[in-house]
This record gives sequence, structure tokens and C-alpha cells, in this order.
Amino acid sequence: QKAESRYQQLLQNTAMQSTGMPGAAPRAQTKRQTGQRNVFIQLAGAQSTGKTSLLESLISEYDPQQLPKFNEQKTNFLAHHQVKVGEKTIAVLDCSGNSRAAHLVKERFNRSLWVFIVYDLAKKESLDYAL
Repeated sequence: QKAESRYQQLLQNTAMQSTGMPGAAPRAQTKRQTGQRNVFIQLAGAQSTGKTSLLESLISEYDPQQLPKFNEQKTNFLAHHQVKVGEKTIAVLDCSGNSRAAHLVKERFNRSLWVFIVYDLAKKESLDYAL
């Protein structure tokens, strides 16, 4: 039980670091959307389905100067990224597929304009997890 408690605290601390909550490292501010929506796109789904790789491809193609920050935050449970695509900057939240972090991921749904559920067509369990 003590180990579970420490793990839950680690999840919360990681979420605070990547979302800019009190006590976390500062992050770039984004223009607020209507209400609490401050993320344009949220990537969610099971582990090892390619969410982070998909985002890395987007950043590599459109905003390669963000790659060092991306690589630094790659292992966070919730990692916020600002990606410049043409003249616009989009806010993307890359969510861990770790089942212990699922409650943190779901809490962010109402702050996102779009939630992209990523799953592996060759692994039925990844679709079941997403549903």
C-alpha cells in the first residue's frame, strides 16, 4: 500500500510538472480557448500504440526546433507541446497509456478541443483499452 501511495504521488508530480500546476517548473503560456479548454489536441490510447511517435513525426516535419524539448518530456505521463504548423501554433497533450495514469488522462478531456484516440489495428486489446 505504501508503494502504491508513492506511485500515485509520482503520477501527480509528473502531471504537475507537465501541466504547469503550482510548484511545477514554468512552461510557455498558451492563449486560452473558450472556458477551460487550453489544449487543441489530446493524444490518448493504450501503451505502445504510437501516440508519441505520431507527435514526434509532426514536430520533426513542422517545428524541428521543438525536438529537444519534446525528447526531454517524452517520458512524462502528460506532456504538453507547442507545435508551430505554418503560421499557427497548436497545443498538443501527449498522454501516457499507463493504466495507472488513466484518471489523469480522462480529467484532461474537458480541456481539449479534440481528443484523438490512437490504437493498434493489429492488437484488439489496444482498441478495447481505448473504448
